[in-house]
Amino acid sequence: MRLRKTLSWTMVFSPVLLLGFISANARLGSSAVPLYPQGQEGYGDRLAQYEGLIRTVSRVRDAVWLDPNSPEAIKVVSETIREVERPLPLLESTRLDLSADEDCRMPVARAVQTAAGLLRSEFASALRERDSRRVVRAGIALLRTSEILKYADRQSHIRESAATTQAVRMLRSALPLLKPHELSVLSSALLAIESTRPHLTSMFERDLHLFLRLGYSFKMNQKFIDAARVGRSALNDVQAGKPLAKSLDRISQWDGGPERERLWLMLAAWELCIRDEVETLRAVRELAIEARFREVKALGADPRDMPGLGMPPEMLADPATGLEAVMRLSQRGVALEWGQANADCLAPVRTLLARR
Repeated sequence: MRLRKTLSWTMVFSPVLLLGFISANARLGSSAVPLYPQGQEGYGDRLAQYEGLIRTVSRVRDAVWLDPNSPEAIKVVSETIREVERPLPLLESTRLDLSADEDCRMPVARAVQTAAGLLRSEFASALRERDSRRVVRAGIALLRTSEILKYADRQSHIRESAATTQAVRMLRSALPLLKPHELSVLSSALLAIESTRPHLTSMFERDLHLFLRLGYSFKMNQKFIDAARVGRSALNDVQAGKPLAKSLDRISQWDGGPERERLWLMLAAWELCIRDEVETLRAVRELAIEARFREVKALGADPRDMPGLGMPPEMLADPATGLEAVMRLSQRGVALEWGQANADCLAPVRTLLARR
């Protein structure tokens, strides 16, 4: 009898629940902002790549996250690694567009983070088996995943900078295992990543725009006008490669207030992002130089006979000062000596983007 009652209520409410689900989906679909406007070149291809990535990582997520070190999980990762890696170049080429669309960024971010987990498992498995080909492929893909959402906002930049540093350390630990042609592939991939890296000022401009928009929604006063001027001055300083100390000093002389607190927090976060960016760029460039050094030495040539190891000048530029780093070569290895300037500012935009 109780079972019959349960079935009766289920039959009554099932159509209602189904209609509610359909209407909710319709409302969500109508309010969501498309990632790329219809008719824009490449819209269909990009959308298909996003959907393919999400489907792939969803299929293997449970197997990997339950026990990432189990043979079954590693087998699943190895079989699907090509599917996970394939959409990454397209995602990377449109990473700035992701920042403008919150509705699409979150599922893509989850998919990318899951893909990074798969790649870490694949890298560890290949390293244990001393399979250098898989090590290079998984390591490069892992490094690229950390760049996809890095410049979406300040929080993403801080999180993904740590992921980039981890990927660099993993690849550096695997350098002795790699063959000359694999070292060449790695250094070329690092050059490609650096050549498409955007500047932090794009992210800071969005921050300042949000700060101003928030101020406009309240009553305008002189404190907000002063804060807006200091924010614009700070952005100009970053674009010119100057530190933020001057702007922070100006804020410290103000009386308390919401404008002061919001601007102070924003500029402090900018300074943290700049420091992370400087350290990340240095780490990636050091890895590229070391890979090229090992490649030249493995081919029987003397690295000291090649000025700059044949690397483009921008790979030797210190991101904090724009000056060329001092390269110390020996038979044992290579080391880059960066400038002694504080890493609280980036080199001017024209210096960083000269490679483009």
